[in-house]
Amino acid sequence: MRSRLARFAHDAALIAVGACLVGGTAVAADLIDGGDVKDGSLTGKDIKDKSLSIKDFKDAKGLQGATGPAGQAGAVGPTGPAGPPGSTGSSGVAETEEVAKSTPSDTEAAKELAVKCPNGPVLSGGYVIGVNDPGIRAVRSYAIASDEWLVRAVDDAPGGAWHLTVVAVCAK
Repeated sequence: MRSRLARFAHDAALIAVGACLVGGTAVAADLIDGGDVKDGSLTGKDIKDKSLSIKDFKDAKGLQGATGPAGQAGAVGPTGPAGPPGSTGSSGVAETEEVAKSTPSDTEAAKELAVKCPNGPVLSGGYVIGVNDPGIRAVRSYAIASDEWLVRAVDDAPGGAWHLTVVAVCAK
């Protein structure tokens, strides 16, 4: 009987030693920390995939990837509320007057004449050439100031007498 008892004790001892070895390894794993690992000794192969997050790194700035492509434009938003009414504008021009001035009738090749509005700004202007000659044409007709209209005309085939009349439409 003794040999059976010795065998049982031997088997029990082996089981106890095995349990200590397995338990001891688990305890040892719980006691290893970063201070026990030599700097630079761990590589990507030593770390389980997807086991680290951005919080596990001291300086995560360099870990940002390239900017991706722009997304599609979003839907148009609803129309906003109407704004407040604007201030009342000026009433505009109540009356106008035409002011005309003419050059002498002669054979000069170019004539220029300005008409000044006496009471307010010039609104528009025009001209009349005092002869029916297709060689005479206006080359300028515009406001040269807020209250003055200018016309310049030329005779491309000088010879006959002609005159220029400038008309300014003025605010009264």
